[in-house]
Amino acid sequence: MTEAELKAEKKRLKKEKKRQKKEKKSRKRKDREETDTPIDIDKGTSRPTDEPEPEPKVKRSKKEVVQVSSAPDHTATATDTDTEANKNGKSKFSFPIQHILAPMVGASELPFRLLCRKYGAQLCYTPMMSSAKFSSDHSYRKDEFQTIPEDRPLVCHFSANDPEEFAKAAKLVEDKCDAIDLNLGCPQRTAYVGHFGSYLLEQKDRDLICNIVKKASKEVSKPIFVKIRLLNTIKETIKLCRDLKNAGASLIAIHARYRASFERKGAGARDGAAMLDQIVEVKKALGPDFPIIANGNVITYDDVVNNMEISSADGIMSAEGILDNPALFLPRHGNDRKASIEIAVPAGLPSAKPGADQKKKRKLAKKLREIETIEAKAKTSSHLLTKEQKEKIATKDTIANVIAQMERDESTKNSSSAPNVTNVPLKDLLEIADDKTSMANEYLDLASTYPTTMRTTIFHTRRILKIELGEYQLME
Repeated sequence: MTEAELKAEKKRLKKEKKRQKKEKKSRKRKDREETDTPIDIDKGTSRPTDEPEPEPKVKRSKKEVVQVSSAPDHTATATDTDTEANKNGKSKFSFPIQHILAPMVGASELPFRLLCRKYGAQLCYTPMMSSAKFSSDHSYRKDEFQTIPEDRPLVCHFSANDPEEFAKAAKLVEDKCDAIDLNLGCPQRTAYVGHFGSYLLEQKDRDLICNIVKKASKEVSKPIFVKIRLLNTIKETIKLCRDLKNAGASLIAIHARYRASFERKGAGARDGAAMLDQIVEVKKALGPDFPIIANGNVITYDDVVNNMEISSADGIMSAEGILDNPALFLPRHGNDRKASIEIAVPAGLPSAKPGADQKKKRKLAKKLREIETIEAKAKTSSHLLTKEQKEKIATKDTIANVIAQMERDESTKNSSSAPNVTNVPLKDLLEIADDKTSMANEYLDLASTYPTTMRTTIFHTRRILKIELGEYQLME
């Protein structure tokens, strides 16, 4: 999405917010004439008469909205009223694992990770990346993996069916993340065709997946995680988890649903409620010291708390729930509006203007694309090259080398920089969390600063504003 398109989208959202606010005030005046039920002016909804008056909201300009990513709990200055958040000290890792953004293809990209971190997520996974492509293709790595110092703790999530490729991919990211995860849960048909994800859970592939985990755990310094689905019986699932643990896995996340068959017979991969009772049995079998993460049945923060208790899991992972509400985990900080939270502030926000180096890189990339177009035409037709075109082609390697050096310098700068940390009032976070239009604007700011695909940008904006857009049939 271009900068002009982003500005236009933000302007449209601002107008829509003003229009909705005007309509709500109009409805409020009409309701006062018909009922004595108190009205919450900020939300435009009725409140029971015995509910206490809400605290007044503090109006803030857009410049005062801090674009941030959440730091681990031990840096928070607020009183933590969330009991399970106090289990951080029991984690075998140097980072908390209680509240997790799940890996999602085309959805858990850098801008959305930063947004979720600001609003309570403690640990984030990247989208699924192919270890085969990642280990061999520089362009693929550049396109699929972006991070900054504030994007921690981070788990890099890979599909794999070859121990060498997975270990090589893991080594390429071990200094840029906190753990590496093997995808054994993807139920899509593409996973069947490529022989990865949940289609490696059959007994015939048990030695293969254990070798993948074993080799990576020996060759990289970061812990190896695994994400799985349930097998046909709880006995089989427990055996799988024990085998992965013995192979060197340090944590297992369980999506508590069965994988769909390639023919799509029976329940789908997301059909029905997740079977959290089976996670209880796995946790008992593997012991209290081995971390198990529960995935499934999360829409609200009450679900997070209840699922933690029901499943006996060490953490809760969310995908669908957090797409609709990036502030899903914010209640873990409590509701003390006088408190402040210490969080990391991504450099360059809220400004989205590219620097001189970024502009130079874009111009060089444009020249490289023009050269590649000329080469493609020359190969597919009898097109004769002009002297000018030949001169352009001669500069291809030089331009590519300059771009590669700029990327290396940028990567070195990012990896060596310490994250910026600041204190943000909790009340500010709570207010923005209640205003989905402002939340969508924050995401657009992030997507402008850390560009992603137009498809992903539109997807997240629509999901965050799903209720508002649904009122006007704009989600159809």
